[in-house]
Amino acid sequence: MQRERSAIPTTALGLLLLALCVAPAWAEKPEEAWDNLGQLTAGQKVEVIDQDLKTIHGPFVSFSEERISLRQGKREVFIERGNVLRVGALSSSLRVRNALIGAGVGLGLGMVGGVGVLGATGGSDFPGAVLGPAAAVGMGVGAAGGYFSGGYRTIYRGKRIRKK
Repeated sequence: MQRERSAIPTTALGLLLLALCVAPAWAEKPEEAWDNLGQLTAGQKVEVIDQDLKTIHGPFVSFSEERISLRQGKREVFIERGNVLRVGALSSSLRVRNALIGAGVGLGLGMVGGVGVLGATGGSDFPGAVLGPAAAVGMGVGAAGGYFSGGYRTIYRGKRIRKK
C-alpha cells in the first residue's frame, strides 16, 4: 500500500525559498542613511547611542557629513559620524502605543494574579471583588511601564564596530 504525500512540507519549502529570494530587497534598512538626520529639527529631543553603547540625550542642534551635535546643558556636544551607532527622535505616538501595549499585558497579568489569589484562598462569593482590582492595578502598572519604557523612533542606525 502506497502512502500519500502531504502537500504541507512542499508548500512550506516553497514559501521558504520565496522568502530567501525576496530577502535581499530588505537588506538595506531605510534608517542606514545618514541623510535621514535631515528629518530632525533644531531643538527636537534626540537620543544618540555611540559605539561604546553610551547614551547621550539632548536637544538636536545640527549635523554635517562628519558629525552630529546636540545640546547638553549650556554646552554643545559633538559626536563623530563613525562613533554614532544609533540616533533616535522622541516620539509621543510611540509612548502612547507602548502604554496601550503595557496596559493590555498588565490587564492580563492582573487577571491571572487575581485568579491565583482566588484559587489560593478557596474562592469568593464575589470573584469580581478580587478580579476587578487586580486587573485595574495590573493595567495601571503596565500602562505606566509601557509609557516610561522609552519612545524614541530610530532615525539613523550605523554599523556596530567591535573594538579590540
